[in-house]
Amino acid sequence: MPTRPSPVTVIHLLDAAGGDGQLWGKERVAHWLMEAQLASGEVLPLLRTLTPKLLNEVAGRSGIDSQAIAQTVTKDPRPYVAGLRKALDQQPGALVHTHGYKANLIGRAAKWAGVKMGGLISTCHGWVETTRSLRVYNALDRFTSRYSDAATVPAPNMQERMPRGTIFLPNGIPDAPVPTPEEEQALRAKLRIPSGAIVAGTLGRLSAEKGIDVLIDAVRQTSSVPNLVWIVAGTGPLADDLKRAETELPNLRFIGYVEGSEGLLPAIDVFVQPSWTEGLSLALLEAARAQRAIVATRVGATDWAIRPQQEGLLVQKGDGTKLAEEVTRLAADEELRRDLGHAARHRFEDALNIHAMHRRLLEVYQQVLTRNSPLSIAQKADARD
Repeated sequence: MPTRPSPVTVIHLLDAAGGDGQLWGKERVAHWLMEAQLASGEVLPLLRTLTPKLLNEVAGRSGIDSQAIAQTVTKDPRPYVAGLRKALDQQPGALVHTHGYKANLIGRAAKWAGVKMGGLISTCHGWVETTRSLRVYNALDRFTSRYSDAATVPAPNMQERMPRGTIFLPNGIPDAPVPTPEEEQALRAKLRIPSGAIVAGTLGRLSAEKGIDVLIDAVRQTSSVPNLVWIVAGTGPLADDLKRAETELPNLRFIGYVEGSEGLLPAIDVFVQPSWTEGLSLALLEAARAQRAIVATRVGATDWAIRPQQEGLLVQKGDGTKLAEEVTRLAADEELRRDLGHAARHRFEDALNIHAMHRRLLEVYQQVLTRNSPLSIAQKADARD
């Protein structure tokens, strides 16, 4: 009987930021990925955060070895490099997989400092560039990504701003059953949704890049559509804008923060993503998993995940009129809503789940280990001679 190969040891390094009982998007993806890797037996994931955060507690409860490499936040990279060196001394030959610009830069600094590792994989999860310092850090991250052994991004259009050879590797989320009719009705009753209403909804961070202005415009344009109700869930800097819009628009409901997508998705008929910019939205993947019909803007990896006219209806970013038209179209066509929802669920099962992400990343890990093996390095040296 053949013996199973030893698992690949991978240190995931993050500048975690989650708090108040919530994980941020990249933290959720990293946590789900580590859980899938641990369950597979093919990867032994270890979590190292720059400083102690909520993610350490969450990962620890999942049975993942989780520690911080420093105790206080600093702009000086040396304490973080020293902490990563110590982690690698305890796990000789481990791969390092960094997530986000700060962790990516620390990983490369460690590599330049001669810290021994099996290889360095870096992931840009997206670029928020609302301040000058963020723009500078993100530009530095993009420029230096060539010094990682492999760099990945979750959206094809992000490759255009990265060095040649950057790998498109889409996010994934864990499986969950499609909401039952009983669950749908129970949540609609809890949210006091009128009987017979068609509900279009969205959830996530309420910020400018998420297209809240476009959403409000679309709600206003559909105010005369019979039985169409819009529901928005989430928190963020534009929450007050939604509260004001709710007082002006009788077809809009703002319900604030909900605990997980299950606090909204079972109650809606159409999921709407009006974003100006995205990598690969987790809320979009959750909507596909929940078998909802989808209307979304054509940004980031959206048209890879949800192919136009196959798993959803896509519109150009900023086009509130077209967004309103497509939602209105779905509100009037139950069969189309059903067909698109089933297609989105099949797409999730085939390509958008966390196990697909794990398999793609395992191939990257193995390629890096092969390239960095002593035999491969010796062969390269012989070729140069």
